[in-house]
Amino acid sequence: MKLNKISLSISTALLAGGLMMSSTVNAKGRLVVYCSATNILCETTTKAFGEKYDVKTSFIRNGSGSTFAKVEAEKIIRKPMFGSAVPLIHKHRRQN
Repeated sequence: MKLNKISLSISTALLAGGLMMSSTVNAKGRLVVYCSATNILCETTTKAFGEKYDVKTSFIRNGSGSTFAKVEAEKIIRKPMFGSAVPLIHKHRRQN
């Protein structure tokens, strides 16, 4: 149980950090967050970011594998993915 709380805290911090980095690049556009955390975490984080930086935001909630497959299949231009499952990250790093 303690490991889950630590993991959630780290994932949340990384997600927030990733959102902050994205804001400086494309603040005039729209930010879509692909999120595999809980629905409430995805919603509150995305909404708070949009309000703070005056950016239109939305999120797509899916599991890590589904999200990664969608991004790859649609060739979406993306920023780094934070909080993903470790095997998916290692698989992606080897391909690049």
